[in-house]
Amino acid sequence: MIGIIDYGSSNIASITNALDYLEADYKLIDNGNEMMKYSKFILPGVGSFRFAMENLEKKNFIKSIKDISNKKNNSILGICLGMQLFYSWSDEDGGCKGMDIIKGKVSKINGKGNLPVPNTGWRLCSILGNRKTLFNGIEENSHFYFVHSYGCHADENQYVTSTINYGSVIDSSFNKKNLYGTQFHPEKSQKIGMRLLQNYINIL
Repeated sequence: MIGIIDYGSSNIASITNALDYLEADYKLIDNGNEMMKYSKFILPGVGSFRFAMENLEKKNFIKSIKDISNKKNNSILGICLGMQLFYSWSDEDGGCKGMDIIKGKVSKINGKGNLPVPNTGWRLCSILGNRKTLFNGIEENSHFYFVHSYGCHADENQYVTSTINYGSVIDSSFNKKNLYGTQFHPEKSQKIGMRLLQNYINIL
């Protein structure tokens, strides 16, 4: 059973549609105190970093997420804004602290070379290092679907599992112990995205 963290800033419908397609059991949870009932979670998100952090705090999710990040038999997948929230800081809305689980910064995409911002569409991901978890069975240079105006830049590069080059090199996924993040939307990335979500479901 997967707990979908519902904190009021989430692309819930697209996530649940994907999980329905994969015939995965899930339940929406709207308070961090409920997280003890589950072992696997998805943290989705769209919109404002600051609004998301404030809502996660109000609903007691931040402490629970940090507690779970230290437990071997639990896992969390952050998607899009959900990935960004694991980082230390975002420049959005004048600056806001993140959960600081991944040391690094979220900053505005520079749009170098007249690249449009937000970055919307299918982009080539360079998959790095160990591909036995989320990227199992996925080709090294694969395209995923992105929609974002801010990009992640980890100081702890050893946890970055894929990148894109969009004006600059941007983290497109990470894995730190039992925590996973994707800047792209696997639930909107058709067959290859479904494979990645199934890989996450299969993680013990």
